Amino acid sequence: MPSIVPSITRRCWRPAVVGLLLGLLLGVPLLARVPGVHSVRAAGPTITGLHVAGNTLVNGAGQAVRLYGVNRSGAEFACVQGWGIFDGPADDASVAAIAAWQVNTVRVPLNEDCWLGINGVPAAYGGANYQQAIAGYVNRLNAAGFAVILDLHWTAPGTTLANGQQPMPDRDHAPAFWSQVANAYKGNSAVIFDLFNEPYPDSNQDTDAAWRCWRDGGSCAGVSYTAAGMQELVNAVRGTGATNVIMLGGVAYSGHLSQWLTYRPSDPAGNLVASWHSYNFSACSTQACRDAEIAPVAAQAPLVAGEIGENDCAHGFVDGLMDWLDAHNASYLGWTWNTWNCGSGPALISNYDGTPTAFGQGVKDHFAARAGAPPPTATPPPGGGQTVVDDLNDFSHITAHSANLGFDTTNTSVIGNDPSRLVRTAMTQEWAVWSLSGLTQFSATTYYWPYEAFSPFTFAVSPDNNTYTAVTPSSNNLGGDWTRVDYTLTPPAGTNYVKVIFPTNSAYAWNPEIGQVRYANSGGTATTTPTPAPSPTNTPSPTPTNTPTPAPTSTPTAKVAAHVTAKLGNVSNQETQYRVRLYNDSATPQSGLTVRVFVDLSELFAAGLSGADVATAKYWDQCGAVAIGPAQNWRAGTTIYAIDLTWQGYTFAPGSACEVQFSIHPSGWQAVWNSANDYSYQGLNGGAYRRTDRLPVYQNGVRVAGTEP
Repeated sequence: MPSIVPSITRRCWRPAVVGLLLGLLLGVPLLARVPGVHSVRAAGPTITGLHVAGNTLVNGAGQAVRLYGVNRSGAEFACVQGWGIFDGPADDASVAAIAAWQVNTVRVPLNEDCWLGINGVPAAYGGANYQQAIAGYVNRLNAAGFAVILDLHWTAPGTTLANGQQPMPDRDHAPAFWSQVANAYKGNSAVIFDLFNEPYPDSNQDTDAAWRCWRDGGSCAGVSYTAAGMQELVNAVRGTGATNVIMLGGVAYSGHLSQWLTYRPSDPAGNLVASWHSYNFSACSTQACRDAEIAPVAAQAPLVAGEIGENDCAHGFVDGLMDWLDAHNASYLGWTWNTWNCGSGPALISNYDGTPTAFGQGVKDHFAARAGAPPPTATPPPGGGQTVVDDLNDFSHITAHSANLGFDTTNTSVIGNDPSRLVRTAMTQEWAVWSLSGLTQFSATTYYWPYEAFSPFTFAVSPDNNTYTAVTPSSNNLGGDWTRVDYTLTPPAGTNYVKVIFPTNSAYAWNPEIGQVRYANSGGTATTTPTPAPSPTNTPSPTPTNTPTPAPTSTPTAKVAAHVTAKLGNVSNQETQYRVRLYNDSATPQSGLTVRVFVDLSELFAAGLSGADVATAKYWDQCGAVAIGPAQNWRAGTTIYAIDLTWQGYTFAPGSACEVQFSIHPSGWQAVWNSANDYSYQGLNGGAYRRTDRLPVYQNGVRVAGTEP
């Protein structure tokens, strides 16, 4: 909740009846049950198997799920104030009281120092005791049918006690916090991770600088410590193997989402949700702002209003807000399920038996009305004569999918001129499901890299998304720079779901790719020529021969089709070792190629060093042609630097590749290096070579593949 209202009691409020709370905590076993209470269930579809499909949350059965619920404040402040873990009861009876409001989600704010047991948090309320208490509460909520959102709410860098809200998560503790939390709950798909409550970098402004800090962290305006960016925290979660849904709140106390889509982190699981907080006193509180700024995000990603409320002890503002959120198929949670004076901050209840305040009554009534409404749908609406075209630039038409899928937007000139294709992000057997009531036709355009053996996609159909039967489509090989193969299927009667399964014989996760899917039910038609046929060659046009230097921006062109795969060698506080392979994917020889590596030197500057103190060392050069340039400032006023790997005078044959292995490190090998904040480092590891867009390719100074920070 924004600190624009400094008197909000959740920051420092301490209840009078401390003894009662301690008695509850110490006298009730962790998983105790009150007879009869556990039968009260949260409203709506089941909340297991939660994942993202387009702009919708769905459960393991493929049903759409909207989150309606409440925040349960207390675990972020009681522990550091030294009098408990929860503010009020956290037993089965209190869970049943929440369920009686016909909601399905509870958001639980947490404190990183209490979880980690550091910085002087009393042992009774920190470390293992804190983690066990949170686990018990999560278990009770899940048992009652609730999804649980675990939110990193109070933080602090270094040895400072986390006794309040900060502008950004700190690199000192937040990655460790999320690594531990993700490890603890990665087997529980009914738990969602809200990575940071309310970011407000760059002095609470909605600026490019704020959003860069939001994503990348490091040394940021308006932040007095080294921040951990959202990409770093996503990596910390995914590094544990957790595929749980992740919520990301915007800047200005999560009140603005103006550049959320632009700066959205990369997520190999494809399970990111936009989080937005809205109060009558917060940013973007008008419908005009919601329509202009929030609605476009909701059209492309699931939107969860993690906190809604007003500080006037009424509900006029939230009534209109909830109607707007309903109209945009969004989720929302009221702040807060605590018995505070509503004039000090939005409080839903006056008693933990669920008695509402005047503000809470409006929210409760709305929940009750929603409980009687038909559930949302995650699939295209049924009906005769419908044809759906999925261009595969997002997950909006995909009903369900495996974790390791994403979209390839590079090299369009040689991949059927198709601007976006569905692709694996790991070398595993991945799949996606499309659905329509009474499917009668289904077709898919696919592309294969021609330098590997061909292995077809496989298909299966189902009436209910549970039992699948393998089917064999017809196929048509159209050739091309990337071999185009069109699959066409006439599903048997009663088919409502089609699953398409990627082959696994490729040495690269990005091969093959699905370019477009079309499907129809009775009366509709589907065509097997959804995209233009590829041209047989891709001839580069003349380009200038100037030496490339870092620049603020450049626009990709189609002069050459290329991509990069990479993996890491040694990574420490003294260096990062990269192993980079550059591929010429075009059908013609190519020269003048450069790969650019981006690093963030904020930690060097903090140690009194500069960009001139960055050194490189080349260990192996497969083609004997790579010159490694000096680190040069990429964008004035930032700590991002670029290092060029240039294949000087070398011509790549069609379909060939060259590898270079090198190290980037402080020239004096000082132990101040931090890889985690480097743009090009993100998504790589020391295992298999992985395709990456974060090592962009340039031809004679013009970017032809990949992305820039």
